[in-house]
Amino acid sequence: MIGSPLFDRATINLENGRKFTVETINNSDQNIYIQRIELNGQPYSLSYIRHEDILKGGTLRITMGSEPNKEYGALINSRP
Repeated sequence: MIGSPLFDRATINLENGRKFTVETINNSDQNIYIQRIELNGQPYSLSYIRHEDILKGGTLRITMGSEPNKEYGALINSRP
């Protein structure tokens, strides 16, 4: 499950030589709600990250805000 990040950026160096980076935009004590998520520049509708997506490498960008985005993770197929 993807929750409110405690960091602005973290990178995992994968065994296959690739890197997987998580970046947070507008992260602060006031901006605790996920607004949207992108994986490699494309919208990512899941409320969790799949192992296969991590192994491919790339960047997961999480944009935060001060109000809940009630559409994020609302669909049944967006949940684990």
